[in-house]
Amino acid sequence: MAKRTIDRVSLRYRLLKIYAIFVHWVFYRRIEVKFRDRIPKDRPVLLAPNHQNALMDAMAPLLTSRRDPVFLARADIFKNKFVAGILRFLKILPVYRIRDGANELGKNEAVFQEAMEVLMSKKSPVCIMPEGNHGNKRRLRPLVKGIFRVAFQAQETYGEQPGVVIVPVGLDYSKYTIFRGKLLIQFGEPIEVNEYYAAYLQNQAKTINMIRNRLAEELRKYMIDIQSEDHYEMYMVLRNVYNDEMRKQTGHEKNTLYNRLIADQQMIAKLYEVEQQGGENIQALDKLCSTYQKGIDDLGMRDWLFKHSRYSWMGLILAGLGMLALLPVFLYGGVTNYFPYWLPAKISKKLKDPQFHSSFKYVIGLILFPLYYLILFIPVWILTDPGWIKWAFLASLPVTGFFAHTYFIWFKKLRSLWKYQFLTGRKDEQLDSLKNLRKHIIRTVDGLIRKCV
Repeated sequence: MAKRTIDRVSLRYRLLKIYAIFVHWVFYRRIEVKFRDRIPKDRPVLLAPNHQNALMDAMAPLLTSRRDPVFLARADIFKNKFVAGILRFLKILPVYRIRDGANELGKNEAVFQEAMEVLMSKKSPVCIMPEGNHGNKRRLRPLVKGIFRVAFQAQETYGEQPGVVIVPVGLDYSKYTIFRGKLLIQFGEPIEVNEYYAAYLQNQAKTINMIRNRLAEELRKYMIDIQSEDHYEMYMVLRNVYNDEMRKQTGHEKNTLYNRLIADQQMIAKLYEVEQQGGENIQALDKLCSTYQKGIDDLGMRDWLFKHSRYSWMGLILAGLGMLALLPVFLYGGVTNYFPYWLPAKISKKLKDPQFHSSFKYVIGLILFPLYYLILFIPVWILTDPGWIKWAFLASLPVTGFFAHTYFIWFKKLRSLWKYQFLTGRKDEQLDSLKNLRKHIIRTVDGLIRKCV
């Protein structure tokens, strides 16, 4: 039996975690965490997040849980011994699948045993992605059996008494691949494994299906789950176009990530009900959404611009003057920080799986930025006096680099606003057509949803 060292307290791990938490909160423009108090403090806990964004799905519960989770991940990333050592330091254990070779499956016994020992210590939750691998669409995929096998084996110590709990974790990203996106993390109501234990002793396969269906049902409460195969893109367009209207209807008007998710879930559920009843209305709505999305793409615009018929000329002028005044800070931050921002973005584009883009940017940035700043700081330290200039230069690097990135986003948005305003003033036919089409889409969805009430 392997010695249980993976969940022991490590100063190096804690320091790395503190740094990773800081980077995580920089990486995302907004993070909302809901219901964190649902994680029991004195029970064996299995965390079960939905899985759509590679490593970032593991980082979310790691950096928002007050304890240090131990993870189970696919074994193929452990092939290199050096990498395997790093992964173990990061509290990650390998799970072997049939694709890793039939002779490798026997190693899972030792892995599951170590995971159960971690559970029974109650110091660290064990985090397992119940979908097994990540997907590129916002829907819950079929759950695999590994998490339930671990749960029931650990529950043997308790029998039918309260013991192991499975906590669903819902993750919702504004966009998967970008730096400075938004992330909503929700911890669901714990599932008591002891409630299924007697049935498990009678019929393991049937009981695993029962608890698997229960976990799937609970996960769907905390994530976007678009089950439609034929109209997936339509629902994604409507998440932008109709969210404000749906929030008003549901009483969730405040523009929080949680409220946006609730509104999207209800809109998707109602329209999917219409879709299931018959396709003509949804087919027509799909065509409207497709035409609208293609139109704004052709103009190089985003839906948020179309929420207003026009914008204030004075506001745009003042914004432009403000950006002009801040241009020197942007140039300084852009020049001194161009390389560490550019390199991860450049290399990530070569990855075949887009779901790894943000994970790659996060990990490379975690390592690259401090090294890059150290390289710049050394000659300044040697050649510059007085000493306060050296430290002021070092402090200015991350601050102005972050500002330069934000400034660039502001610039692109302001450019879009000016373009939208000019086209509106010229009464551009394509723009006016898209404005009217958006209103027509909202009216159409209003009518379809009223039928479901």
